[in-house]
Amino acid sequence: MFSICKNYIKVNEDLFQVVKQIPEDRIDNPEIEVNVIKNRLGADTAFKKDGMLYFCIKIEELEIIN
Repeated sequence: MFSICKNYIKVNEDLFQVVKQIPEDRIDNPEIEVNVIKNRLGADTAFKKDGMLYFCIKIEELEIIN
């Protein structure tokens, strides 16, 4: 048996895997740099909350395998 720890967040009814968290004050030009970071990380979404930027991948479908 094994387990994999991942960070996930739920926004409305959608589930996202958090790829990276970065303090907002480390980004000089958010309009440009957020898209560059998303591309480098392979993230499709970025969220901002409480001074942190969360770069995420949306979980489209979950399947339970027995």
